[in-house]
Amino acid sequence: MTPLLRLRAVGKRYGAGPDVLSGVNLEIRPGEVLGVVGTNGSGKSTLLRILAGLSAPSAGAVEGSPSVGYVPDRFPAATRMTAVSYLRHLGRIRGGPHARDLSGRAVELLDRLALVGGPGAPIRSLSKGNAQKVALAQALLTEPELLVLDEPWSGLDPAAHGVLAELLAESRERGAAVVFTEHRVDHARACATRVSRLVAGSLRPALPPTPGDERAVRIVLRGEGADDWRDEPGVIEVGQESRGGRGRRGGRTDRGAGPVGRGVAVGTAAGMVRGQARQHGRRQHRRHGKPERPVIRYQLALLGHSQRYLPPVLAFLLVMGVLYTDRGAPQIPQYAVSCGALTVIACWLAIALVDTEDPVQRLITLTHAGPVRLVGGVAASVLICCAGLTVVSLVWSAIVFRGFAPAALGVGALAHLTAALTGISVGLSCSRLIVPRIGYTVLVALAALMAVFLLRWLPLINPMLRAMSGTGPVLGTVLTGLACSLITAIIAVTVVTALLRRRA
Repeated sequence: MTPLLRLRAVGKRYGAGPDVLSGVNLEIRPGEVLGVVGTNGSGKSTLLRILAGLSAPSAGAVEGSPSVGYVPDRFPAATRMTAVSYLRHLGRIRGGPHARDLSGRAVELLDRLALVGGPGAPIRSLSKGNAQKVALAQALLTEPELLVLDEPWSGLDPAAHGVLAELLAESRERGAAVVFTEHRVDHARACATRVSRLVAGSLRPALPPTPGDERAVRIVLRGEGADDWRDEPGVIEVGQESRGGRGRRGGRTDRGAGPVGRGVAVGTAAGMVRGQARQHGRRQHRRHGKPERPVIRYQLALLGHSQRYLPPVLAFLLVMGVLYTDRGAPQIPQYAVSCGALTVIACWLAIALVDTEDPVQRLITLTHAGPVRLVGGVAASVLICCAGLTVVSLVWSAIVFRGFAPAALGVGALAHLTAALTGISVGLSCSRLIVPRIGYTVLVALAALMAVFLLRWLPLINPMLRAMSGTGPVLGTVLTGLACSLITAIIAVTVVTALLRRRA
């Protein structure tokens, strides 16, 4: 069977520090459940991020690109979105077999996990355990080919432990692979078809259980036509049990007993899980297309729920209120002031939108959208906001001047587009996608904006604003600035995407 993912001599090192992972060789096949055990600091989370495509190895190679559902060790309950709304957005971004009924699928998963407050509960109001349920639901929502779960049982209530085991078994039955980390070796053996240990950054097979460690598990199968489990690995005994009694008869299973009978299989948990995985492991998951608009809708929803758009929008409206009080002033120079303000506002919005997501939550978004769509979605969302502000500026100007001058309106629209693209380029390049601390982000953004406004030889904002403030022709300068700002925006998106891929 062809592996979904293969790691060849993978190593990982952060900066000049010691190796976190070293020489990791691993193959993950459909229908397999791999448990990785290790102490804190052994590199479990780093290994999972490499498997999920969220971190590039420092050495070695990763082969294969399955669709991934990722659950981090800590899901931040920070957004004001409701649980079902958050899942619906991520499901639309990824697509999948449940794309037409995402709300139903999301509600089903949250109900099975018994989310306190129900699917309509705001995520920021959830406890750690209930936030973990939302994280599990988003990973399972679109039925990915590979589930990567970082200590998924942590924080869950006992009832949810059993539900998670059922959900993982269902994923295994449809042919998906599962990789999870766990501290307890016995728990990993009970849930996995294979267990490995991470010791000092190296992946090794788990020690075999000592005699008596494997416990017999009694499984009751209800319904007609239950399969005979006698030949499955790890099965010790198969019997028949009547509905009313609890005594077990040894020997053959009566496969024609009908609904009144229940097949009983007794065996070791790990052996029986391996048998199920082998039985269903040949089923493949079909990959689906990934439209772009859901990413933009998700980013706009994040910005709206966070209300971080309010300060920059109110600042822009304040500037407009002061600017358009003098009806005798020339129209084009007033557009110059509006464009200068929009450059700052676009940069502000880009930084605010990126900072809306917690870094861990952004990793989850990356598994659904990928770096290109994530960065492009941020840029497009800010551009839409700036388009709305441009309309406000132009309409406000038309009301003050009692009519539209087509030539001035065209120049104003192109100049505002230039300002928006320039601000987005600066904001993306200085955002927390690149600069890790928000304080440094603000300082770098201020320095970049000063350069854009003050450097005359930089063909973006300064030459355009000077031309618009003068009495000479301005269209040529505006078109030059627009072309340069568009090229700058493309370069910024490309560079930020490449760095995000590399740093994750």
